[in-house]
Amino acid sequence: VTTATGLVFLATGDGKLRAYDEDNGAAVWSTTMPAGSRGLPIMYEASGRQYLVINATQAPVGSAAGAPFPRAYVAYALPRR
Repeated sequence: VTTATGLVFLATGDGKLRAYDEDNGAAVWSTTMPAGSRGLPIMYEASGRQYLVINATQAPVGSAAGAPFPRAYVAYALPRR
């Protein structure tokens, strides 16, 4: 997902969310989510601030089949540009 803040986000099945600078491709931020992500993120704007919502609903890589794991939708407020 490319954003108006100049960041490109990549959410992956390993439970990581990474942000890259759209101008030079440099990694500028990363975090670990409660679970892996599969599907489309959601972008929205409220009161002049942009937000990113990611699904973290995929079983972590290497987890036992049928083992419980946390599932969540995680929202991030993007930095103002």
